[in-house]
Amino acid sequence: MLTVGCDCICCYDVEATIVDLTPGNYTVQFCWFDYETWGERCDVQEIEVSQQGEARSSGTPSPAPEPTAQDRPEAPSMAPSIPADPPPLTPLVPHVADQQYYGCLRDESLPCPEPDSFIFTVEGNTLHVLHENATYNCCLDEIVISLSVEDDLLILTEEEIAPMPCWCICCFEAEVTIVDLPPRVYTVEFHWFDYETWQEQCYVEEIVIE
Repeated sequence: MLTVGCDCICCYDVEATIVDLTPGNYTVQFCWFDYETWGERCDVQEIEVSQQGEARSSGTPSPAPEPTAQDRPEAPSMAPSIPADPPPLTPLVPHVADQQYYGCLRDESLPCPEPDSFIFTVEGNTLHVLHENATYNCCLDEIVISLSVEDDLLILTEEEIAPMPCWCICCFEAEVTIVDLPPRVYTVEFHWFDYETWQEQCYVEEIVIE
């Protein structure tokens, strides 16, 4: 296979041997790219294979057509190359690409003005989830959203990281972006601990990745 060519051509002899031909008459077509005529050429001959395995030709090679000035363009700076096989496709593996949080949205020690709510947005193979009115400790270090995948089930778990909590709570918004989702219908479970009800909560929604 030619990958890098030079601005020149030269003469070669090429031969091939075909074995185990059953006795009989065959039509042999040999095709190649001819740099002198700047086009593909084929030579066709009829051969006869005898019982002893000898091949006899019953034709003569077809002459090459004389190229005209229009038929023969200028030679390129590099000979044509055969493209390599494309690399294998990398399977999509869902993962968290980005996550952020914002708050406090209200004064300390006050709950969120509205119940927890969720906005799911799908674009191509990407899912964006926004958790609004999330009540957490006022002195947290961060809010982390982790992902686990079980076939067509996406489990998102949100938790606060508060090594030195304060005696107050306030309102936050948290969002996460999941990328490289293979096409299918998914069930999404979003888990978090709700300080207003003082128990684990779970929101479930179905999405379609096309």
